[in-house]
Amino acid sequence: MSEQEVLQGLQTIYQPDNLKKNAFFRELLEQDPERWISLKKISVIKQMKPLVNGDLELLIRAIESSNDEFEVNEQKTKVRTVKALDLSEEKPQETKDGVPVPTAAQVERFGDHLSAVNKKSIYAKGFPENPEPSRKELTGLFAPFGRVMHIKYRRDDAKKFKGSVFIEFESEEVAQKVVTQNPSFKGKELLVMLKCEYIEMKAKEKYADQTFEHSDIVSSATAYLEYEGAGDMRVEAIKDLIKEKLGVTVVHVYRKKEKEKRGNGVVQLNGIYVEDFLAKLSDDNKLEELTFKAADDESRGECMDDKSKLIKALKSRRGGRSKHNHQPRKKQKTSE
Repeated sequence: MSEQEVLQGLQTIYQPDNLKKNAFFRELLEQDPERWISLKKISVIKQMKPLVNGDLELLIRAIESSNDEFEVNEQKTKVRTVKALDLSEEKPQETKDGVPVPTAAQVERFGDHLSAVNKKSIYAKGFPENPEPSRKELTGLFAPFGRVMHIKYRRDDAKKFKGSVFIEFESEEVAQKVVTQNPSFKGKELLVMLKCEYIEMKAKEKYADQTFEHSDIVSSATAYLEYEGAGDMRVEAIKDLIKEKLGVTVVHVYRKKEKEKRGNGVVQLNGIYVEDFLAKLSDDNKLEELTFKAADDESRGECMDDKSKLIKALKSRRGGRSKHNHQPRKKQKTSE
């Protein structure tokens, strides 16, 4: 990348519109009264990471070529903009009938997220409808190509299996490889295509030029990620680390119970997609001692089950205390 491209990236993330909607970047700025941010942190922000590609010297040269729009400190470890910044937050989310109304930025990001998922997923047809293949069989069929993240059976209105599935993989490259290999199931060749191409084909067949709005965009931004390397870190310490360093809210932390998986687990995050969270990390997906990767169906299920058990336990405890607290207290006799 050129110095000019890097400079344009800097100018973009410092734009007022981005500052209002990008809580993570705004929090980084607010950490220093003089609005300095370390070059290393700037270089791994989603918009800057592919431009800088770890070359901090390139970043410094871009800053120095900005005609005093940006400046570096004497040690050449931090950057700030010379102009005054408005760090006020975006207006509260509008609602309609109690449902948050997505902003234009949220609609665009949701579309980008769906596109990313569909590009690393396949549509596969030709499975027997009865008995339908088990998840274990499907995983065994596709795992040799790459890590299977999610399996979705396609069913009709009566919940009957339609003989086809959507399979999400960890990367676009794996999905593309599956399509070229013509996989078969129990001796029968399958019809396989990228999910993005299947959806585009069906949209043209059924809906022509109609457009659609998503009503669940705000609530759908949830991410599950597996982590390792936590050692004896407590749940609250993991939550605090992610919140303080990345500005991301952790809904739940599940720690795996097996002895051989000590220090491993799954986190559920709110208000962010998996790919956006990973973009905040270093190139090896590390945050201090923790290493993250997208969670598959099994890990997501373990996290959700653990969360449900915790909620039930808390309700049970509160119910017990509530019952006890509502019992009338006996009056104590006092001696005259």
